[in-house]
Amino acid sequence: MRLPTDRLTLETEVEETDTRYGFTWVAMDDKYRIRTPDKQFKEVPKVVVDTLRAKASEMSIEDLIAETAEQDSGAANVLREMRDEGFVREDAPVERVRPPEDIRLWHRALAVALLFCIGGVLWTNALSTLAQPMLDRPYQYLFGALPLAIPTVVCSVVVHEFGHYYTAWKQGLDPEFGASVINGVIPAVVTRTHGGWCLPRNRRMWNTLAGPAYGLVWTLGVFALYHTVFPHPGLALAGVLCFNLQMFAIVPLFHGDGYLLMTDFLDEQNIRTRGIEHLRNGRPTWQAAYAALSYGLVIVEFAVSLVLGYVFGDVGGAGIAAALTAAIYVDSWLNVTGRLRATLSVSGE
Repeated sequence: MRLPTDRLTLETEVEETDTRYGFTWVAMDDKYRIRTPDKQFKEVPKVVVDTLRAKASEMSIEDLIAETAEQDSGAANVLREMRDEGFVREDAPVERVRPPEDIRLWHRALAVALLFCIGGVLWTNALSTLAQPMLDRPYQYLFGALPLAIPTVVCSVVVHEFGHYYTAWKQGLDPEFGASVINGVIPAVVTRTHGGWCLPRNRRMWNTLAGPAYGLVWTLGVFALYHTVFPHPGLALAGVLCFNLQMFAIVPLFHGDGYLLMTDFLDEQNIRTRGIEHLRNGRPTWQAAYAALSYGLVIVEFAVSLVLGYVFGDVGGAGIAAALTAAIYVDSWLNVTGRLRATLSVSGE
């Protein structure tokens, strides 16, 4: 019987100890990566790993860089960068991370889909309950609901991230919570699963899917509490918002869990970046279609913000919604916040 505290152990085998330099590498899904001591990974061509393994007992990393520079200066620069960043270390063994066996994903994905279906029904019911009172007395209704809704939604975020954290920890990784910024403006809590590339594809996808799964369980609990014990409008509003968060997380058009699931499922990286490049070059590819849909979603979001702003705040509310939405996407496109942050950091030195 497996206990909640049981976790997978990622095994590392020593390939060679009598070496002039060493490194830790892993091969997964026909991709080769080298790991630093702090478990950061760098994807490299197979020939790089093969060369490093072949030369480890014959020469130092400095000699290998010098020898490579005579034939290929670009390859020498890659080796130099790997040495400087700690991917290749003097007087260390050559080690290989042994990936664990993969898991079945279909029954987990089916369970999450079922949770989404149940949540969708309850979400629709809650919206129909909230719609008329919010239209009749929007400010009074919101002031009564928000004191309970806000902490409940915050807990939903915590539960979502805990799902990522606990699942990654169970699979032998060393995750950590951190802060990030979406579109350079919106603060967010994220879970960094260092070493995830050591895992087979289904295990990586389950790490990604676990956040929405845990968040949905929390959301259904909120709806159950509302319908059985405490029919407060704040709980109904919280249930709607919690479900929205899980939906936004799983939709691949947003750069969140859904996007990561899509890239793993299709075994494609940098889909959005490549799609934008294809759009600019007029190439009719599916990556270009994806990028176009992503930007189309931005337009829909902008329209919805205007409508909601007008419903709850008339012309002034629509203006505020338009200004905030425009600020987010202008900053995302022009990176105003990033440039300002860089300027301030330079001036403060």
